[in-house]
Amino acid sequence: MRISSRSLAAFAAAAFSSLPILPGIARAEDTVSHSDLASVQRSVDDLSHQTSESISNLRREVSSNYDSLHNEISSLSHQMETLNSEHRSMSQDMVDPRSAMNSEVSHFAASIKEDILKSVNAQNARRNAAAPDQATINKMVKKALTDNPALLRAALASLKQGGNDETGSTPRTPPASK
Repeated sequence: MRISSRSLAAFAAAAFSSLPILPGIARAEDTVSHSDLASVQRSVDDLSHQTSESISNLRREVSSNYDSLHNEISSLSHQMETLNSEHRSMSQDMVDPRSAMNSEVSHFAASIKEDILKSVNAQNARRNAAAPDQATINKMVKKALTDNPALLRAALASLKQGGNDETGSTPRTPPASK
């Protein structure tokens, strides 16, 4: 808002010239002329108009500044949301060293466990192949005795005489085949 110094000086001169300086002391001009009043009125009107224009200009400028600031704040808010989103995304993608180490240890432990189970299963399979179950043993004995009559006679003779390996008696030699 720029008020010209001439307008302000004219307004001040007109306003103060119409006031009595000291009450009771007569002035050189006791009456104010119409032209003086009209001049003061024009000065007041000019100042009023300039003030109104200045206020309107200030309001427009403030409104413009407010809109500009509001847009800037909105833009910054959007940028903050974007940065927060990127931060969350990066945090999720980042691997925690302890978690990675725990994962590797768990994987290694699972691998060792699997190797141990394979080894135990292989040993059990070999042992089972080397030591057949009772049904298999019975089948093998029956087949051997059936296929070899001399062995069958020796086993029967041993049973008749009461000697067997379980009682701790000495084994008997089978008789010679005829």
